[in-house]
Amino acid sequence: MNILNYKSLMFNYLGILSKYNNSQWNLPFYAQKIIIAINNSMLVCEKVIEASSAQIQNWINELKSISNFINMNDISSCREAFSKMQLDSSNVINDISLQISVLQDCVSTIEDVMSTSQIFYGDPEINALNEFKNDVIGFFNIEMNFQVYLLVILSDCKALNNLFSISIQPYNYEQYNSMLVVKVQTEASFVKVKELRLSL
Repeated sequence: MNILNYKSLMFNYLGILSKYNNSQWNLPFYAQKIIIAINNSMLVCEKVIEASSAQIQNWINELKSISNFINMNDISSCREAFSKMQLDSSNVINDISLQISVLQDCVSTIEDVMSTSQIFYGDPEINALNEFKNDVIGFFNIEMNFQVYLLVILSDCKALNNLFSISIQPYNYEQYNSMLVVKVQTEASFVKVKELRLSL
């Protein structure tokens, strides 16, 4: 599961669930609630892509600059750049955390629909209801998987932020050794940022 796969699945589900808007009994109301949840999920997807993709490219550019500072043995500029990257990383972490909370609200909506007895009000067509319920469960499972996926991205961002933090900590020994630590953290940050880009 990644963001592009998720978007594709959501478009499919929008098509699947739209047929229930013409169903009898209470199906249209509950189908509409799920369609709204899907649209909210799509917004989550877009915001994560927008926030993460642009920031990852910024980090790569900044790490290249830091590599130049390392070659010039300019530890002060290295730490200043890493400090900025740490702040940027914190903002991305907060944004992804916010989007996960929005997605959790979408999942709660699906849980509410799945546990609503009123959906069976009257004399429903059992086949249509079973089909609807299966579609809802399918969508619910996708939402849960996507939520886990975002939590993994969040964890990767936190790990990256930790690398940035280590690089700006003061060291109580020679500047060469201090620069060596920054160099190691820069290389580790490059690897982590590229892994994060691939995970999107």
